[in-house]
Amino acid sequence: MTMPSDPPPAGGQPVVVELSTIDSRIMIIFGGALFLGLGGLAAYGAISGHIEGEDPGTERIISGCIAVFFLGFAALILASLPTAMRDRSFAIDVRGIRYQDRKRRSWACEWSEFDELRLETAERATRSGNTIPRVRLIMKPTDPGFGAKHPTMSRFAGHYGAKAGEYGMPLGPDLSIADQLDEAIRGTGARCYTGKIYTGMIYGLGGYA
Repeated sequence: MTMPSDPPPAGGQPVVVELSTIDSRIMIIFGGALFLGLGGLAAYGAISGHIEGEDPGTERIISGCIAVFFLGFAALILASLPTAMRDRSFAIDVRGIRYQDRKRRSWACEWSEFDELRLETAERATRSGNTIPRVRLIMKPTDPGFGAKHPTMSRFAGHYGAKAGEYGMPLGPDLSIADQLDEAIRGTGARCYTGKIYTGMIYGLGGYA
């Protein structure tokens, strides 16, 4: 059953967790600029031919592949900017969780609608040796008809690290959001919540957000 959009009565005020934090916006912009810069340098080397070595032709091809790799990352990260710049938040109470988005993509669920709910964190290594974090909310519904009840969540079905039958929601690179959500959900005593899980390093182009 969907939660009402009104706040709960006194004594059960929700905990609000803001997603569009200054830190998350800065990290997304920094990550996009970093990968864009690295990709641009590799592309310059591939196109200009200013590469020294025993086999410049092969090295230009390799440099071109590296450029595509990094520019692909940059495109994925920068594509998430409009969402990151929008005011978004979660409201969590003993009844369930409500996502609030001014772009009419809000949704609300009771805890009883989930078999399992978990937070996943991971890190992506950069060429400079730094890492960029990633946070996701993974939801496994109880009812096969969950999608029909929550059409605004259809974009999460089977995506962003979710397995078949699960819904994965990307929450950006700010690990403090995962900590706040973990504390808030644990505070409700929701039985479906299995905790915050670190899934390790990310490799390849799949699912930055």
